[in-house]
Amino acid sequence: MSEKNTPFSQLIKNAGGEGTFFDVWNDHAFCIIASDFMAELIAGRSAVGMTDSSAMQKAHISGPDASKLLDAISVRRLSNLQAGRVAYTVFATEDGYIQEDATVFKLDDGSFRLFSAGSFNDYLEQHKGDLDVTITDISYHYGLLSVYGPKCVSFLESAGVEGLESLKAFNYLKANINGVNVIVSRTGFTGGLGYELIVPWVEGEKVGQALLDSPNAADANFIGIAAFNSYRVEAGYMIPGTDFAVPGHGEGELRTPYDMGLGWLVKLEREDDFVGKAALAKIKEAGSTYDYFSVEINEELEVESVDGAKLYSTDGDEIGVIFAGAFSMELGKFIGLCNVSSALVSDGTEVKAGDEKWNAVIRNTPLWSTEARTQTPPSA
Repeated sequence: MSEKNTPFSQLIKNAGGEGTFFDVWNDHAFCIIASDFMAELIAGRSAVGMTDSSAMQKAHISGPDASKLLDAISVRRLSNLQAGRVAYTVFATEDGYIQEDATVFKLDDGSFRLFSAGSFNDYLEQHKGDLDVTITDISYHYGLLSVYGPKCVSFLESAGVEGLESLKAFNYLKANINGVNVIVSRTGFTGGLGYELIVPWVEGEKVGQALLDSPNAADANFIGIAAFNSYRVEAGYMIPGTDFAVPGHGEGELRTPYDMGLGWLVKLEREDDFVGKAALAKIKEAGSTYDYFSVEINEELEVESVDGAKLYSTDGDEIGVIFAGAFSMELGKFIGLCNVSSALVSDGTEVKAGDEKWNAVIRNTPLWSTEARTQTPPSA
């Protein structure tokens, strides 16, 4: 592979040794297994996990009309977002399908930073029009390290981060780690207590080394995306473009916010227009095509993944698909996130999964979550 290193790649390789496995994401090294998959599953839920998400795509939106552009493309209004706050939103196509989702940071100077799994700068430029806005790709100006788990507060505090006791969910603060200015946001993707560190790309390794040298470093473990994926499936979080196709891959694979349990984000009562609003209003009135659930497979499986496994009723009718699967350490079984044709199942419905017709049961999402995710002050 000819991938480029992220600020944390070499630190992960040094710590993991022969057990480390990398792939490529957005042309950069992407850690799949940091050392040992099963050990990582345990560590991230019992101590402190650190996952490198630096290859996420990032955009800076500035200028007098920055908030107007975001309001015009977001299913929820972002112009009322206060500095120091973070919002989760979805951007739709004109037909009401999910184009991309993102976390949006409001900066002190009135500008915004967007973080998403895939680049959608072309989408931003497409809808910019005559607005006085500057769109800057900052994907490799900043690294991103997710830090989470029940001991993550004391770990970060031991590295010099102050103010976590009063930091609420979807807020961020500025901190200094080993002489480097970083942003610490109370956002995450695991269903539990967690933070994300946004660090200057060129100084990211210095920050990472400081974390490894901190007094509570014995609690911290690098976690690859294989285990991280298990956490997010347990927590019911989806990834557009990974869990289902994006525009250009066939309409049969596209999803609307209502299909994915994200209808609460869509603010049709807004007086202003936004991309996809008319289509989403019709979809809401007609009813969504799919329902969004979790699924538990109640059999021991000798497989690596259940991604793409079809779901069947107990009568043998095809009713849906598992679009994201994982092994859950918490439940001791394979689980998945699924779309099922609307109104066919509910929590507790028994179904069959895969060509092998594994015994499975539909569950409401999330399968795992804790109050610590939003508790303030956070449990330490």
